[in-house]
Formats: sequence, structure tokens, C-alpha cells
Amino acid sequence: MRKSLVEAELLERAARLFAERGYSATSLEDVARQTGMSRPALYYYFKSKEDVLARLVEGLIASSELALERIRAESSGQPNERLRVAVEALIGPIVEAPSRFRLLITYEAELPDLLARRYLDIRRRIVREVGAIVAAGMGSGIFRQADERITTFTVLGMCNWVAWWYEPSRYRDVGGLAAEIAEMAIASLRVDGGHEPPADPGALIKAIRGHLNRLERLAKS
Repeated sequence: MRKSLVEAELLERAARLFAERGYSATSLEDVARQTGMSRPALYYYFKSKEDVLARLVEGLIASSELALERIRAESSGQPNERLRVAVEALIGPIVEAPSRFRLLITYEAELPDLLARRYLDIRRRIVREVGAIVAAGMGSGIFRQADERITTFTVLGMCNWVAWWYEPSRYRDVGGLAAEIAEMAIASLRVDGGHEPPADPGALIKAIRGHLNRLERLAKS
């Protein structure tokens, strides 16, 4: 248990260093110095700088796999609700480790071949799943007609960009943040621009309360 906690902290600090200085410009000794640990002690946890990068990527790939499973579990729902689940699922791993995500996006070209292929594979599968949701939404008339590929990458871009501005100390309600971004994504794609009226007054009141609750959570975060 202690080893796992120490490794997690070391990986997080290493990711920040790699993201700030660049992977090539950062040595394992720099990582050791940043963590207040001697280089020999650091070797107890990691074999090399390449091992650190590999562990960072492995963790993000695993998180992305879980997000993909969550998206697929909602395959029978309506496109707008499926998109909501997809956006919230994809944002989850990003807000858990924004510095790692930035590192992966920025230094993708420096990944070892095997890791690069695995990372590319998970990215392609995510694009296919989100693309299928977009296509279903357009086909059913829920989403406005547009280029499916551009629309898909626009939605994914909304998710990925969170890694560059998210601050844990400022946005404490991660669930509320993800829900708000998901709502923005759906509203931008719906034929009516996101102003679809509920079927009855009770549903209208419920919808208004939902929006107010989200805004209140964000205001307090």
C-alpha cells in the first residue's frame, strides 16, 4: 500500500516536470531532486526515465479503457444521453491527472513503439465510439446535420482542452464540471440549439431546478 502511494506521488511529480521542462530535457536525477529522494532510492521504484514515461502512459491507457467501457455500456440509449455519458466519461481521466494528459499529448512522438501503438489504438476506438454517437444523433434528427468527422473531433477537443485549464483547487466539484461541459456539447449539436421544451410543466420545473443546482455547485467550487 505504501509503495503504491509513493509511486503515485512520484509519477505525478515526474509528469509535472516532463510537462514543464520537456521529457528530453528532464533527467531521472531531476525527478529525484524534485521529490527529495536520492537517485539510488528512486531506482527502487523505477528502472529508468523511460520506465517512468511508460508507467504514466499505461495509467492513462487504463483510465481511457474504463471510460470506453462506460461509453459502450450506454449503447442502447438516445444519442443525446449517450453523448452526455461519453463526455463525462472522457473528462474523468483528464481531471484526475491533467499534467499526465498534457504530457501524453505533447510528447506522443517520443513514446516507445509498443506504447505508441497502444495509445493510438485506444484513441481510434474512442473516436469511433463518439463518432457513432454523433452519426446516430444526426440520423435520428436530434443533432443538426454537419460533417460527422469535424463534429466528432470538436466534441473530443472540448474534452481534451480541459487538461490545459483545469485547476483542482478551483473546480472542486468534478462531477458538476463534467456535467456542465456535457450539457454544452449536447446543446451545441441539437437541432434546436439546446432549447427543447420539456413535455409538461412538471418536467419544466425539474429541468430548471437541475440547471440551478449545477450552477450553484459550480459557484461554490
